[in-house]
Formats: sequence, C-alpha cells, structure tokens
Amino acid sequence: MIVLFFVYMPSNECFSDESQKNIHHVLETGEVIEDYKDDIPYPSQLILGWCGPRPIHVVAANNPDAQETIIITAYEPDSTQWEPDFKRRKKQ
Repeated sequence: MIVLFFVYMPSNECFSDESQKNIHHVLETGEVIEDYKDDIPYPSQLILGWCGPRPIHVVAANNPDAQETIIITAYEPDSTQWEPDFKRRKKQ
C-alpha cells in the first residue's frame, strides 16, 4: 500500500519526518472512530491513534484501485471539543 501525504495540519506544526512516523503509526495501530462513506472521490475515515500519551486524529481516504492511502489531515484533537477518550465530539 502506498501512502500519499496531502496533509493540512491546522497547527503551526511543521510537517516533519516525526509527523510522518506518527501518521504511519496511527494508520497501523489506530481505531476508526468515524466513517465518511459519501466523501468524494474516495470514502474516508477518521482514525484515532496514540503516540505515547498524545492522541492523534488522522483523516485518510483509501483508493483501492491504485492501492494507496491518501492522508487528508492529521492533528492533535482539542480536549475542549472531544470527550476524554477522544472518540466522540462533546455535545454543544
């Protein structure tokens, strides 16, 4: 599987080699917490993973024809917007 990085990172964090390693780690070990089946051109998923004590959210789409995963965004979720397990958004 090829992993393509078209990443929007909402913070000022530089897209470093360490960031790429963290994203790969989340893809390999993370848990899908939301499915976006109607996304175009490919369905995507929100994946929660952990890099040490830090939660990381990665939104990725799979293109099975090309056997590639497209990384759309990656970020550390805001604890004021997510439940303590970082799997569910807080009700407003």
